[in-house]
Amino acid sequence: GRSFTANLVILDEWAFQQWAKEIWAAAYPTINRPTGGKVIGLSTAKRMTLFEEIWIKATQKLNTFNRIFLSWRTDPRRTDEWYEQTKRDLPQSYKAEYPNTPEEAFEAAEGAAFPEFSYDIHVCEPFPIPSYWSKWRSVDNGYTDPFAWYWFTVSDDGTVFIYREYTRDPKDERVNYSDQAKTAKALTGDERVSPTVCGHDAWNVHHLTITPSTPNGKSLIDFYAEGGITDCTRAITDRALRKTVWHEYLKPYYDENAGKWTAKVQIFSNCTKLIETLPQLLNDERDNEKVMECLIDHWFDGAGYGLIYNHSSRSVAPPEPKKEKLIDKLGLSKPVKSLTGR
Repeated sequence: GRSFTANLVILDEWAFQQWAKEIWAAAYPTINRPTGGKVIGLSTAKRMTLFEEIWIKATQKLNTFNRIFLSWRTDPRRTDEWYEQTKRDLPQSYKAEYPNTPEEAFEAAEGAAFPEFSYDIHVCEPFPIPSYWSKWRSVDNGYTDPFAWYWFTVSDDGTVFIYREYTRDPKDERVNYSDQAKTAKALTGDERVSPTVCGHDAWNVHHLTITPSTPNGKSLIDFYAEGGITDCTRAITDRALRKTVWHEYLKPYYDENAGKWTAKVQIFSNCTKLIETLPQLLNDERDNEKVMECLIDHWFDGAGYGLIYNHSSRSVAPPEPKKEKLIDKLGLSKPVKSLTGR
């Protein structure tokens, strides 16, 4: 892009250029002059790219680009009825193929870890939870990084509801672990909620906590106990399993009785950080079976620990066949005449 003076630069599929930032740094000066040149950037949406960065800044009026989005409605032959049928035919990918808004286009962009996530399908308004439904908590531990506490319940038909969120933004004031636990206990109130599923590092003892009065040192679990949370259990932290379980619970299905699409997990609308960040997560480029580790995965991890707890606690291994029945099935209990006649 260097060494030329251009009136018009067209960058096609801009979000997918391998050296997008270097190309832009070289091409921009060729049109940036008082008499003016123009740039047209065309692309399918893709997360965490220069294209997305420029789009967001244009939204905030922080650059001179004019945004143009072409939705599925661009073709006048497509009706609302056509769109609803398309959603039924492609429940997990309709947003990627036929986005209705720029937000949908980026949420369902190539590389999105959970393209099936839909506000309409997976988010519900809070409601009074029956007292007999079982409840539990989970937490992604954090002090410098944001912590993420979640409360869960499960209905009679096995639907898991994530109904409360306690967290902070990175820019918010930090909260020590014992105070986090005090707040979590206060938010729980008189509810019967147990256990609290915590990441494995919550049991690690830091050497600076080893003193004459605490010869064994202290872990995060000890600080949670000081704040009143004493029912902690270890989370299953396998990243591939965490992504798999999220996919299982987010998978849309059509409820004939309710006459609408739904899923095995429903998130109360007050869990704003989880709802905000789930559609932004990307697949790990080195292993698509995992979510890419990033600065916004705390809420996914924290809620994921609780989902896996429910999934694993309700999973039952197949019974071992009784030895006698297996022998009968194989016909080994009957005398067998050998080929030698003996």
